[in-house]
Amino acid sequence: MNLEIQKLSKKNVDDFLNFFDERAFCDNPDWADCYCRFFYFSDERKWEACTSEQNRAEAASEITFGRMNGYLAYENGRTVGWCNADDIMNYSRILADEDIPNEKGIKKAAVVCFVIDPDFRRRGVASGLLTAVCNDFAGTGYDYIEAYPQKHADSNAGNYHGHLKMYQSAGFEISGETNDFYIVGKKLQQAAI
Repeated sequence: MNLEIQKLSKKNVDDFLNFFDERAFCDNPDWADCYCRFFYFSDERKWEACTSEQNRAEAASEITFGRMNGYLAYENGRTVGWCNADDIMNYSRILADEDIPNEKGIKKAAVVCFVIDPDFRRRGVASGLLTAVCNDFAGTGYDYIEAYPQKHADSNAGNYHGHLKMYQSAGFEISGETNDFYIVGKKLQQAAI
């Protein structure tokens, strides 16, 4: 597999939208209206009131103006995966979760979601995205990167945070846990001065 990873930008916003329109949830239509906006809402009622059209339009706008970040994976020009990764301060849902510590003075990035085309699962796409995310955040002033793999995921959809073993293979360590998920993190290398 010859993956190309690109950082999300206004240049590839159409690739993101087409991926979510056509392939991201073709085997899980119940989640098809998300457009990866879930973690930007701390108020569950506001999130549930959003329509697919609203989430799509908001994602397009936020990407265009650089306020929604992440990474797309391509195989021979075809979008085959997505990883939502950004500064933790941009994820209202995480900041509102009392089970996730938010230490002052530590600049953290977070990985909150992977969506892989069903035809490309179990082929290293998520691992390739995670490697690119860690490499991209290293040396940019971030001290730490964190993620939240589910403990008892029983489906591909349930593993949207990524597998614990994938994170451990990438050097992440368990720093906490709740009833439902692990909190895993990795210290990032700072650029040499």
